[in-house]
Amino acid sequence: MTAPQKGRIFISYRRADSAGYAGRIYDRLSAHFGEDTIFMDVDKIPAGLDFAEVLEKEVQACDVLVALIGTRWLNVKDSAGKRRLDNPQDFVRIEIAAALRRGIRVIPVLLDGVEMPRSADLPHGLKRLARRNAVFVQHRSFHANANHLIKQLELALKAAEESKVLKAKKRKERETQRQKVSEIANLLAQADVAIELEGWKLAKEKLKNLLELKPEHPQGQVKLEIVERKLLEINAQKLAKEKTEREASEKAAKEKAEREAAEKAAKEKAEQEATEKAVKEKAEREAAEKAAKEKAERETARRRKAKREANEKAQREATRRKAEKETENIGIGEILLVVSIGLVIFTIIIIITFI
Repeated sequence: MTAPQKGRIFISYRRADSAGYAGRIYDRLSAHFGEDTIFMDVDKIPAGLDFAEVLEKEVQACDVLVALIGTRWLNVKDSAGKRRLDNPQDFVRIEIAAALRRGIRVIPVLLDGVEMPRSADLPHGLKRLARRNAVFVQHRSFHANANHLIKQLELALKAAEESKVLKAKKRKERETQRQKVSEIANLLAQADVAIELEGWKLAKEKLKNLLELKPEHPQGQVKLEIVERKLLEINAQKLAKEKTEREASEKAAKEKAEREAAEKAAKEKAEQEATEKAVKEKAEREAAEKAAKEKAERETARRRKAKREANEKAQREATRRKAEKETENIGIGEILLVVSIGLVIFTIIIIITFI
């Protein structure tokens, strides 16, 4: 069995006209749709509340209003003999007028063959009821007629639900559109502030967001073009500045490198010259020391030689004198020796001769 369509049903009836049918129809509808979905009697209104306000609220909360119209519904009179429908405080009039005014589906249920009231016979606020398609309910075919009413209510509740969904969708679309318009206005205002403060990147971001929401926004397009042109100018200036700074930095680095290279070369040259000078001075010092040493050694050797020569000369002189002296001594002795030898030889010869 298919689950009943969800929704709220308001049963409007006049007790003096259709109280018997109202109870039976309420029972059938509550059995099918559930008691919580049906509102019928003003007796349910708590004491002390404004019944007109409560009825307005209940009607506003319902999805379908079922108006039970019997033979006395149109012309029933109050105690003063006036037709109740002509009284603005009449419950039935308040209920149906509120539903018609709010665009709620109103289904007239014509009881026991009664005809639909003419618009001319209805008070202001109820005249549109005459144009509503009705459902007929008779005693002899009540259950069949009630089933038909239930089917019509199912369709009405389904349509009401679809209408709610559609209205909710439209409300959401309107709210979305309102938020969109508000957001566009906020983005445009933020972009204007950013432009005034020369926050070009932020302005571009806000304008792009704006054009995503509304691509054809003329102010957004024009301002974005201005901002992008300004950003190109700023970028060109930035690139030129960076180029100048880079060239200056490269020049400074080159000059520093050249200066450091020159300083290094000068330092190395100075160190080399100092080293060469030290080596030269050392060599000269060592040469001078060597020359002095050699000179001293030569002088020492010369003095030694001179001393030796002097000693040798003195020795020779001494030897000569000694020799001379000895010669002198030897001369006499030699003469004597020679004479002696001569005498010996002469003697020997004489001896030999005589022999």
